[in-house]
Amino acid sequence: MTVAIGVSLKDQVSNLAAGVLIVVFHPFRRGDYVEVGGQTGTVQEITLVNTRIRTPNNHEVIIPNGDIMTSASINYSSLPNRRIEVPVGIGYDSDIKTTPHHDADGTRA
Repeated sequence: MTVAIGVSLKDQVSNLAAGVLIVVFHPFRRGDYVEVGGQTGTVQEITLVNTRIRTPNNHEVIIPNGDIMTSASINYSSLPNRRIEVPVGIGYDSDIKTTPHHDADGTRA
C-alpha cells in the first residue's frame, strides 16, 4: 500500500519541484510565446503543478511542469527581435540573373 501511494505521488512531487524551479528561474513568463513539450503558444498561466498555453489556433493546452523541465523549450519572446524564414521558390529553368529581387517588406530592390 505504501509503495502504491509513493509511486502515485512521484509525478505530482516532480511537477511541484519543477514548478518551483520555473517560478524561481523564470525561463518564460506569462504572455511569452514559447514552444514547450511539443506545443507552441502563448503562456497564459504558470502554477506550481502545470503551465497553460494558448496555441495560435486558440486551443488551451495544459502541460505538466515536470514535462517542461525534462524537455527542450524555446522562448521566442526572450529577445526583442524575431527572425523568420520565408522560403521562395524559383523554377529550375529560370535565369536567376533576370529574376526580380525583393526586399523583406515586399518592395522591389
